[in-house]
Amino acid sequence: MNRPIHSPIIIAFVIAMFAALALAMAGPAGAAGEKSDVWMEAQLSTTYALNEHLNPFNINVDVTNGVVILTGEVESDVDRDLAGQIAQGMEGISQVRNNLTVAPQAPTVRSEENATFMSRVNDATISAKVKSNLLWNRNTSGLKIDVDTSGGVVTLTGVVESEVRRALSIRLAENTSGVRRVVDRLVVGSEAEKDEGIGEKMGAAARKAGQAATDTWITSKVKTVLLFNKRADGTDINVTTNDGVVTLEGVVSSPGQADYIGDVVKDVVNVNSVDNRLKIARGVAEM
Repeated sequence: MNRPIHSPIIIAFVIAMFAALALAMAGPAGAAGEKSDVWMEAQLSTTYALNEHLNPFNINVDVTNGVVILTGEVESDVDRDLAGQIAQGMEGISQVRNNLTVAPQAPTVRSEENATFMSRVNDATISAKVKSNLLWNRNTSGLKIDVDTSGGVVTLTGVVESEVRRALSIRLAENTSGVRRVVDRLVVGSEAEKDEGIGEKMGAAARKAGQAATDTWITSKVKTVLLFNKRADGTDINVTTNDGVVTLEGVVSSPGQADYIGDVVKDVVNVNSVDNRLKIARGVAEM
């Protein structure tokens, strides 16, 4: 299989293939509960392609019967170990044969074209995250705000109905993972374009399928919002929803982070209330 990941075309293909496979995760090839070699190879290749430390190098990935063989050249032992650790940590991998060689002058494959491609991918991803955070917040869900990202700098353009909504929109963008800076081109005015309650309409559609579907819908949105929020980065939070009441369980770094996450979840569309059971990591003093 040996797919080098240096070409933008190959990267795009791998990403597209991985996305398609992810949609079929409920039943990947192989025995029940197992990932196919193709699925694991696609996932691992995608991970390397999107890793800023490894994507400059020509890393070949081959997976056979759950055994990963890595070949190619990297620049340092750190890069070699990182590639091996990523592979070892993937579910379904039974063994990693790290045959990467270390060469201080290892030829990189980050051509100008490839760098441009990856930059566009990163910017498009950031824009999608910001739009999601604006969409799933009950206070900004209907605002028609254009989001444009270049080099991690997000520009917000549009007309909002109040200074409060303007400030909230900026804060949501600033707290989105991957955002370096926000350029505010929002205008406060009476001619604000708004699709009233677009998020609520989506929630209503979910309710038509029954309360269980609504709770599932809410849980999915809460997880997405937390995943995209840089201040929730690194947390392992379990989210469950019952009759619109979201329960948060897990360990966070500080009381402030626990409160912040609880407040973020309260503002997710269709969340009725939050049962915040987050615990503070040992050694952190209660405030």
